[in-house]
Amino acid sequence: MTAKGAHVIISSPTPDNTCETGTCSYTSPRFTGYGEIVVENVGSMASFIDHGTYLANQYAILGAATVDTYYPNDHTHTSPIAADLVAGVFVKGVLCAGSSNPLYSYIKNSTDSVVGTCI
Repeated sequence: MTAKGAHVIISSPTPDNTCETGTCSYTSPRFTGYGEIVVENVGSMASFIDHGTYLANQYAILGAATVDTYYPNDHTHTSPIAADLVAGVFVKGVLCAGSSNPLYSYIKNSTDSVVGTCI
């Protein structure tokens, strides 16, 4: 794909409810490391967003009581409000990556206007 000019974006998996035990805890799955290796091997035509860590960090800030309400049916599928948060932290990751991410120029929000902290 990159030989044809495509820019590849690899994202780590989004976690399930990281706070379901009453304490928010997250360990990146092995696929996160695999994604980083892929980006290193592909080179400048690829970028990586650690979506899982961005989301887990935001969940830790919100706390278990709030995060648990985001999973009304099970620990995997979020409510619509949480889905907006999940999408927002992905955008934050793109903004924090800056112009090295091919989606950066298409985002109209400023980095400060999107919830979360750059990692």
